[in-house]
Amino acid sequence: MKYWEQMRSQYGFEHGGAVPADADERRELYVLLVNKLAAALGSNTRVIASDKQGYNWCRIVFIEAKDLSVLSVFDVNRRPKLKENLAQLDTAMSRAIEVAHDSDIDSAVTVKVKVDAPTAKAAVNAALRVAREKGVEA
Repeated sequence: MKYWEQMRSQYGFEHGGAVPADADERRELYVLLVNKLAAALGSNTRVIASDKQGYNWCRIVFIEAKDLSVLSVFDVNRRPKLKENLAQLDTAMSRAIEVAHDSDIDSAVTVKVKVDAPTAKAAVNAALRVAREKGVEA
């Protein structure tokens, strides 16, 4: 889970100013995987996505499993309004995170880059205009 540590810290991703384009999708998978493993291992702790304003908006926080029981998987990734970080990590959650780190979950996310042709053309034309103004022949 390549972004796990960044998502766990309020100061991650340069205080939230440098969140990668694929972070939200990875976070959804991390939450799903870690919670499934935690439940299977008998943990009393779960994780949820948190977009809390402030420093890093792309976070994962711990909550007590009993607080999660009223939410669907969809709700967990849609930033529910729950008290965050009140849960203590138990041994089972620590093990779930360890197993998740050893998984290949990040390979499930692919990033597609697309160039917007009109915007690119406008940028090139603007650069050529500036170059001409400065006397540079292109």
